[in-house]
Amino acid sequence: MVGFLATFIIYFVLKIIFSNGYFVEYQIVNQIVIFILLFFLMRWFSSIDRFLNRNPIWISKIINLIAKLTLEIYLVQYVLIDLVKNTELFFPINWLIVSLLIIVTAYLLHIFVKFLNDKIADMFVKGKNL
Repeated sequence: MVGFLATFIIYFVLKIIFSNGYFVEYQIVNQIVIFILLFFLMRWFSSIDRFLNRNPIWISKIINLIAKLTLEIYLVQYVLIDLVKNTELFFPINWLIVSLLIIVTAYLLHIFVKFLNDKIADMFVKGKNL
């Protein structure tokens, strides 16, 4: 964790130095620091499995549900963000509403796609039996 934090700080210090025009010819150093930062990040995330296995069942179910909905979340988020963006709601409320809308809409889309997939699969199976 100390290595990650140190590398994180070094990365942003170098980023500020390079963006102000100093030592621009040495920007490759920033890419090396990013590589080291990603190494520490990968090690940190690989150790999270032990933590996730100790969670209560309901937390694991929520995490698994959101993991299953990632494609659907990606597909519906931009439309819903644009809809909520034009409202008069302020920050914490608009974020909560758009997050809830995205998850619910993505879940509904997931159910609909699963239904269609089952129907199409049934059509092909019945077609082979004829």
